[in-house]
Amino acid sequence: DIIGINRITYLHFGIYIGDNRVIHYQGDGDIGINNYVIETSMSEFMNGQTQYFALDFEHINEEVKDKFGINRFDKIYSGWETVERAKSKLFEKNYNLIFNNCEHFASWCKTGSKEMRQCFSFLHRRYYKY
Repeated sequence: DIIGINRITYLHFGIYIGDNRVIHYQGDGDIGINNYVIETSMSEFMNGQTQYFALDFEHINEEVKDKFGINRFDKIYSGWETVERAKSKLFEKNYNLIFNNCEHFASWCKTGSKEMRQCFSFLHRRYYKY
């Protein structure tokens, strides 16, 4: 589902779709120019990094519900649904650093909401070596 890497000054998120492939926003360099949703290899997504994380949305939702008595997300899509939602946005060029970035894209694919609070996602990352 949602995976991410630390690119020193920011976190980069994408949707792992299987077969070593990721759908994510990518553009010219790290400054957000000409960004669009693209399918790439995991190696290209990793961009030289050796570790990535996957988000555990079931536990994120449980934690928030337990503490506040509400569901954090109205819906958490299955892996298959998440991939289909990501594919539906391929080649989209609506990138905006503040309002529609890689994190918003990944969150929308998984939950239908462009909001993902990093304090929750930070607590429920599972790290893996690439």
